[in-house]
Amino acid sequence: MDNVQDNRGGADGLDFNRPSLVHLPDEGAAFAARMEFAMMYARMTTPRLRQRMMEDYGIRLSKSTMSKILNGKTKRTRFFMEMADVLGVNPRWLATGKESMVDTTGRLSSKDQALKDVKRLVKQYLVPPKRSDLIRMHDKLTDAVSRNRLSRDNTALLEQMLSTVLGDQEGAIRGGGVPTSND
Repeated sequence: MDNVQDNRGGADGLDFNRPSLVHLPDEGAAFAARMEFAMMYARMTTPRLRQRMMEDYGIRLSKSTMSKILNGKTKRTRFFMEMADVLGVNPRWLATGKESMVDTTGRLSSKDQALKDVKRLVKQYLVPPKRSDLIRMHDKLTDAVSRNRLSRDNTALLEQMLSTVLGDQEGAIRGGGVPTSND
């Protein structure tokens, strides 16, 4: 009965030695409940969460690992930060149940903030003035990379095209082809 908490006070003469009817879940069950609630909040199924973890972070979660997490067999996963980001919830809430589930201050997640910072720095320091075409292209590329929408083949093709446009023979060879005068 170590998971039973006495919720009665002594001032009104109640017996403190009788166990309370309030049952506190163990840490694994509590984490599982928060995970399930976060998945409902994000409207995400277990297979979709596994897919997003792989797409966004390259983390492969097996079906058995997810089952252990959602059935309360594990107190916390080492990937709780990434899971919180994918589910759009506060990582501290997911891990401990403390603080609110979602950030109501309007702050961006660390991944969103980093993406915003990269775009701002490129515009501020790298792209010449009056080259909004380059900014649009950079934003598209950055968004595609952040959403893991570029396959290795697409990346090699982009590298080859850039090498051809820039006249970089060595980069074109690395990218899988040698630029020709007809390209």
